[in-house]
Amino acid sequence: GIVLTPEEKTIVENEAIICRVLANPTMLNVYGVIHDIRPNQSAIVLEYATYGNLWGNVKSGILRDLPFMMLAALDVATAIEFIHLRKILHRDIRCEHIMLCGDLRCKLSDFGVIKNYAAKKNKLATNFGSFSAPEVPTEGHSNKSDMYSLGIMIYQMISRHIPFTEKIAEQITRAFHKLPNHCVNTPGLEIPKIRELVDNLTSPIKVDREEASDVIK
Repeated sequence: GIVLTPEEKTIVENEAIICRVLANPTMLNVYGVIHDIRPNQSAIVLEYATYGNLWGNVKSGILRDLPFMMLAALDVATAIEFIHLRKILHRDIRCEHIMLCGDLRCKLSDFGVIKNYAAKKNKLATNFGSFSAPEVPTEGHSNKSDMYSLGIMIYQMISRHIPFTEKIAEQITRAFHKLPNHCVNTPGLEIPKIRELVDNLTSPIKVDREEASDVIK
């Protein structure tokens, strides 16, 4: 369980409600919140993911099959399309937040920072991390920043590392350039179609990035 203040309990309950409303085969089910399992502790009840998160399986080398990785990317893009059509942003898409279920299909999870951008357009800024689009610090999150994170996630899945750290110099560099040149030689990314997709999604110019519906075509 996790210790929550009364205000945090309300936030978690609201997020659980959003996630239940968003129930979809490409998203990890949220069944509810149990309060006071111990004094001042609460637990979120989630669908069981047989194989844990995608990053654990990729990092360990268990999953190295490129067609499977592309299927995983398709699953995530489908989930993103679903929430974007409902004016919802995830804001923290990465392999750690993709769960691998018993049927080997991937489901989007970890909605701790999910937001309704129709209602909160001016309140979507958050910390700038390795998966954040370069415009996030000044413009906040958008559907295009979710797509940028998907591009970094695909790169992470194929290469087993991320192309950027949170160092200031690299943050500045990626605001003006695409992926570093050394990324071209990453096995899997030398395939033109995959490289083209990752390049598009990680473009520093957000209007150039494809929407989720374009990715899954």
